[in-house]
Amino acid sequence: MWEQLELTAQLQYWWADNQVSSTVSFTDSEARDIPTALSMYESRLKGISMLPLQTDGYEHMPQQVMSKTEYERVVDDLLPLNLSEGVDHEVTDDMCDNDSCLIEYD
Repeated sequence: MWEQLELTAQLQYWWADNQVSSTVSFTDSEARDIPTALSMYESRLKGISMLPLQTDGYEHMPQQVMSKTEYERVVDDLLPLNLSEGVDHEVTDDMCDNDSCLIEYD
């Protein structure tokens, strides 16, 4: 838990310009330290999710437990990502006013 909190705080400080989304897993023995941990990291994190460490999974857990065979089946069903159909819009200074720019879509 502590390592995950520190890593999230470091990512927040050095990499992100907004909130880092992170779910920290904690063991039964770490559960009693959660209030202290949240107090220690309150000035370094904008938000944090915490989830008890489970090996049997949850119904709506952010991670999904599956076998290698199940994983390969799911990956095989993925469609290819096609970014060639994306739309590029050139933004010029005359379209900007202070801190925002107007982009007109067809």
